[in-house]
Amino acid sequence: MKLIVGLGNPGPRYTFTRHNIGWRVLDAIAVKEDIQFKPGKGDYLLARKMIGKTDCAFIKPMTFMNDSGIAVAQALDIFRADPGRDILIILDEFQLPLGSVKLKAMGGDGGHNGLASILYYLETERVARLRCGIDKNFEDGRLVDYVLSPFTDDEEPIVEDMVTLARDTALGFATMGTVRAMNTFNQLSPSKKGFPPEPKSGNQ
Repeated sequence: MKLIVGLGNPGPRYTFTRHNIGWRVLDAIAVKEDIQFKPGKGDYLLARKMIGKTDCAFIKPMTFMNDSGIAVAQALDIFRADPGRDILIILDEFQLPLGSVKLKAMGGDGGHNGLASILYYLETERVARLRCGIDKNFEDGRLVDYVLSPFTDDEEPIVEDMVTLARDTALGFATMGTVRAMNTFNQLSPSKKGFPPEPKSGNQ
């Protein structure tokens, strides 16, 4: 079982904001895998499917960003996943350039309130996270306004490529595990999106 959690805020006013990039990645997965989100047994929306040989639960917390940990803890109680091995959090990251995607196995919250809430409720920093770069084009003290603003028309083509790469990375996490997915996808740029070809047989 893998839990893949996309962070965001519920409601149409937040749909295309920078803070909701995690939801956009899950929406891209839903299109690719032909699945639909429905209310789960907690404060989240749920879609579920076997990806390869892995049973995956895709989670959209409905608690608003700062309380994301409540929904993740509820889902964890239902699906009994191991936080250090089986959970992936997809989130926006202003410390990365727009379009960058980076998978990490563990770490602090980096100032992200949604991730901070999850680490608090799970009581561990050993949680994989997929960071999607939104850049840092804001003045001091305007971070909240920035993450709750939509991407510009000029940024959207870059965002679409980033979402596709993040989608494939998240699915790679599900089928490969954290370390192999990091080695496979962290070296890719959004222009090289999509799963790489399967390795040839024999010694490499």
